[in-house]
Amino acid sequence: MARRDYDPATAPPDDRPAAKAKAFDTTGPRAWRGSLAGEAIGSANTILAYATDTVGEGPRLHVHPYDESFVVIMGHARFFVGDEVIEAAAGDVLLAPAGQPHRFENAGPGRLQTIDIHHSPRWIQTDLDKPPPPRLHLARNILGGELPGPRPGKRGQTAPYPLPISTPAANTSAPPSTTWNAARKNGVSMYRFWIHAIAHSSTNTTMKAMIVAVQNSGIR
Repeated sequence: MARRDYDPATAPPDDRPAAKAKAFDTTGPRAWRGSLAGEAIGSANTILAYATDTVGEGPRLHVHPYDESFVVIMGHARFFVGDEVIEAAAGDVLLAPAGQPHRFENAGPGRLQTIDIHHSPRWIQTDLDKPPPPRLHLARNILGGELPGPRPGKRGQTAPYPLPISTPAANTSAPPSTTWNAARKNGVSMYRFWIHAIAHSSTNTTMKAMIVAVQNSGIR
């Protein structure tokens, strides 16, 4: 059915000329990455293309003074917007409102490709955190205690872990849903959660406690 949402006579045509510019290279098998400032073509919106083949990788936490819309073109993404965690797949569109801290990561499997629309003629951004710590360090704290083993650091130094996990009580000292959500917000994917946490467990009892914690957390 034809649309007639407004009377064209009530809105005179814009006198700007049509314009075109390259935002990213689409030749070859590599992921699309690039950006185009809206002001370069007389547009009110800036366009970015982002992609990564690495699960768990994505832009760091940041904020804009304007809305940003994301179109997931390929793969699966996990968005962190304010206090919300939102799973998105190819075909989904997500909004990060102006002033809301946000980031996203490749939830896997495979490549994540997005088109990000900054509702501004220029890209304006403030990064809010330092690069995330190594995920192994995060995994050591997921279940309410510290996992045994050395932490990477300067040669000859070993960081202390005052509360080694060795019993179910230690593993479940914090609510599973809280600890998992905290880990997820800090960039720990489910895959890395399992690999790092279980690989550094010292006993079968510890492993069982971890499995119970994950099952109780309601992870899909």
